[in-house]
Amino acid sequence: MEYIRYFFRFLYRIRWWLIILPLMVTLLMIWKTRNMDKSYDVSATVYTGIISGYSIEESNGIARNQSENTTLLSNLINIITAESTLKRVSLRLYARSMINGDPNKDNNYITASKYREIYERSKRPIDHSNLLGLINKTSEDITVANLLAYEKPDKNNFVYGLFNYFHPLYSYNSLKNIKVEHLPNSDMLQISYTTDDPGIAYNTLDILIKEFVDQYQDIRFGETNKVIEYFESELAKYDKILHTQEDSLTKFYVDNRVINYEFETQAVATMNSDFEIKYDEMLKQNKSAKELVDYLERRVGDQIKLLRDNTLFMDKLNNISAINANIAQAETFQDAKEGGLAEVEKLKSDLKESESDFQNFTENLALRKYTKEGLSTKEIVSTWLEEVLKLESTNAQLSEMERRRAELDEKYLYFAPIGSTIKRKERMVNFTESIYGSILNALNAARLRQKTLQMTSTTLKIINPPSYPLNAESTKRKFLVASAGIGTFLFIIGFFFLLEVTDRTLRDKFRTEILSKGKVISAFPTKSNLSYRRYDSICYSMATQALGNAAFAHFNTSKSPIVLNILSSEQGDGKSFVAEKLADFWSAKGLYVRILNVQEDFDPESKAYMLAKDITDFYKPRNEDIIIIEYPYLRQNFVPCDLLKKADYNLFVGNAKRGWKDTDKQLFEKTKTFCENNISIVLNKSSRNVVEEFTGQLPPYNLLSNLIYRFSQLSFTESNTPNYR
Repeated sequence: MEYIRYFFRFLYRIRWWLIILPLMVTLLMIWKTRNMDKSYDVSATVYTGIISGYSIEESNGIARNQSENTTLLSNLINIITAESTLKRVSLRLYARSMINGDPNKDNNYITASKYREIYERSKRPIDHSNLLGLINKTSEDITVANLLAYEKPDKNNFVYGLFNYFHPLYSYNSLKNIKVEHLPNSDMLQISYTTDDPGIAYNTLDILIKEFVDQYQDIRFGETNKVIEYFESELAKYDKILHTQEDSLTKFYVDNRVINYEFETQAVATMNSDFEIKYDEMLKQNKSAKELVDYLERRVGDQIKLLRDNTLFMDKLNNISAINANIAQAETFQDAKEGGLAEVEKLKSDLKESESDFQNFTENLALRKYTKEGLSTKEIVSTWLEEVLKLESTNAQLSEMERRRAELDEKYLYFAPIGSTIKRKERMVNFTESIYGSILNALNAARLRQKTLQMTSTTLKIINPPSYPLNAESTKRKFLVASAGIGTFLFIIGFFFLLEVTDRTLRDKFRTEILSKGKVISAFPTKSNLSYRRYDSICYSMATQALGNAAFAHFNTSKSPIVLNILSSEQGDGKSFVAEKLADFWSAKGLYVRILNVQEDFDPESKAYMLAKDITDFYKPRNEDIIIIEYPYLRQNFVPCDLLKKADYNLFVGNAKRGWKDTDKQLFEKTKTFCENNISIVLNKSSRNVVEEFTGQLPPYNLLSNLIYRFSQLSFTESNTPNYR
């Protein structure tokens, strides 16, 4: 409770600081914010369609998860707030302001004051260039192009600095305050911007919405378009390679007269197999016929010789051989073409006629009928003739088959390298086709992605377009004024509380007892101000009464005289004042009081005083009831400890307006030890509220004073009006 009272007294003591200074700061803030800029808020809502919109990829079974949707939305938000997007907005906003601004009248693009400010800046840039010549009043796009051509990364370049420095309308530092929020459980983004110019706020969002859509398409389509261009170039490249390889393969087929390599080689292999079988059979027939002819010629050698020597015989025989050769040639690899079979039949018919003629001619030439073994010559010649014909036939066929063997060998030599070359070329064609197919699939996927992006871009729709603000938002003027007043109030409390905690001024009973570790018995007020000065004598009388009664309670009235020591650590603390007041008070009660002063009644430098064991060693009492001894201040003088012990009571006078120094602390603790704690403190030059702790309420006794005193005593709910007189 004591701490609460102390805190209220602390507030009361600094009451004028708490009233006047916050009031002054509040009034100053009111005056400073009298022309405070108003703020205008503009917002727009954009439908993205990223989460719930139709997607070609999803229709093809490629579904996006929640993380991908979140990433797409985050990318879209980052594109809106990207520095590159805001830079384009800054340039176009500046161009629109310069084209449509009016220095004399506010309009829907920029206020007149803001236009005059930016116009003067543009008129006199740092680099002294003619920026106004870049402004094309008929075309915003041409103006933006001129500004982009003029801009370069130089600190003196006006356009570069306009965005990168701290201009309140066109700088990145201002435009980055654009807020983009994803509305929960929706595909919508809310874009808002607040500034002190309604036209700038509206046109900023109007430009931003158009710019970020273009920026979004450039970024999203840029990668996909480059991928598509790459795959298209690769596809054209491999298409050309594939056509070249296929043309090369076709030309190889044509040059080598190959229609179907597998079927042709299979046919050659079949022909060779059939040929070998027929060749073996023909060799056997030829050998058998030759052996039989040789045998028959040995039996009828002379007659056979005559036949062979006959020219007509040999001609007929050669004719038969020629026909056999033609038949063998026709039958060995007879083509299944129209007329082939008729030609073979005709040759066979001619062969029969020639053989029949040859046999008749041979029989007519026969000279002998029987051999010497008794065999019929006609029969032998006929047999020999048959075998000769057979031999001629087999020889003709073998001869033709040898020629055919050579042709088959040439075909093998021809088709063998062609096969490996065809396989190599076909392998290259297949490899190129696989690459071509992979590139085509990748190209289709990229185009599918492009279509999805196109659909995503087309779903970016402005649901709530920005509208020109007609009314300003409520300003923070009241908040600033209240904050200034409250902040100053709290600052003063904090500042003085810090002083209160660190200050070692005695000031009141509470602080004095904490600093000195002693007990405060009473207090005397300081001189009052003009309004209360007429009550000083009453206040001193009440304080003296409180001190006299409190001190008298410590006296031993059974002995005489009563000795009261009055001490202080510093000169001028008020020992004489307190002693006189007490003497007057007790004298008024009929007591004989004597005050012993330094130099007048005793010499503090004398031997008698220095070695005194009792008051009688330097002063002879004269029937006094009370002797008040005013000792010299302790910082430079000595008080015998026996005098302190034998005194009935010791009062230590402290100046409430003076700090409690280390010397004061040491002197008081030493004195308290010497007098065995028979000592109390009297505060002099105290404030009225401190004195009232010992005297009660001091005059005057009006309503305000009574109320203040009641609150100082924490008597908030006191029902009766007390009489503090």
